[in-house]
This record gives sequence, C-alpha cells and structure tokens, in this order.
Amino acid sequence: MSPPRLALAILACSASGQAVAQQTASVCVATRLSGAVDHGELFEATFASDLIVRLAPASHPNNPPGWTIQILAAPNYEHDYLVVATPPYRFANPRYLDTSYGRSAAQAVEWSVREFRFVTGEEDYRRMSTALGLLLWPGGHTEAEIEAAEATMATTPTEAGRLTILTARTTAPTTEHAGGVIEYLSFEIELCTGGVAR
Repeated sequence: MSPPRLALAILACSASGQAVAQQTASVCVATRLSGAVDHGELFEATFASDLIVRLAPASHPNNPPGWTIQILAAPNYEHDYLVVATPPYRFANPRYLDTSYGRSAAQAVEWSVREFRFVTGEEDYRRMSTALGLLLWPGGHTEAEIEAAEATMATTPTEAGRLTILTARTTAPTTEHAGGVIEYLSFEIELCTGGVAR
C-alpha cells in the first residue's frame, strides 16, 4: 500500500517576515502522528527516516510554561529546521505552544491549528539562517545583499506541517504563573515531505 499523500497550502515569507499565501499547493508524502503530553513532558517522533518532530517543554524556570514545536535532524539534532522557515520571525509564532507574548494558557490552546514550514537538510538550514539573520538585522548591508537574502528565503525548498490540538486542560492564572499552565494536551501532527514547495 502506498504512503498517504497530503495537499497543504504553500507559504512563502516576505522580507518583513510575514506569511504570504501562494496560489499553488504541495502534494507530498504525508506522515500523520498522534500524541499526548502532560506539563513538562517531552514528545518526539521520527519521520522521513532521519528527522524528528518534537514538542520541547520549557527548559528554564523563567520561560513561559508550555512547549516549542521543533523539527530536528539526526544524528546531532543540533539545529531546529522549523525556526528558519516559519514566519513571523519576531513576536508570536505558531511554534510557541505556550503562554508567551501575553497569552494565557486557555488562549494558547484556543489557537488549535498551528501550521508551520521547515527545511529538511543542513545546507538549506544554513543558507536560510544566514539570509534570515541579514534580513532581521539589515544594518550595514547593501541593497543587493538584502535582495539576495530575500531571494534565498523565497526560493529555498521547504516542507509543510500542521499540529492540531484535540483536547487540552489548563489552569487559571496564579501568582507564580500569570497566564496559567497547560496541564495536558492531546494532538495530531501532519508532516508533508517530498513535495514541490518553494
């Protein structure tokens, strides 16, 4: 039986870091996963042979409680392939499943469908990371360098993913956690690889 195929809308990024919908769609091999986590618990699963999708819990007591959605690559799992491909690149972002940027735990889980993009290789990650750094801090760079960075961001191949929250349990705000805490999540993740997105 052939693997399932999934059509997801393509997103590209403008220089300002905003998502721009494209008119075409990516048809690709889909990986569908389901899982559940309690507060502070790690979730990860392998897909496309050497990639891992992870819900990484807050790693420092001062960080907002919740998780960050990540895509990492074996064998070193050093770079998050989602960071460079999912705008906006400042402020609230679909990869932050937590109480950052003034959201309460209840508001965080109301954002129940979180679409994101990611690269699948180290070379594309480094290319986009360099371009993104230039676009976020363009001071001292020429117009030609900025245009080249914009072109890199627009043309580097990316793949699509979606996390859908199925059920959640949250706490009310407290003195310790002003936004409350996401105590439990169940979710589904769809990951699109081998598509034609640009």
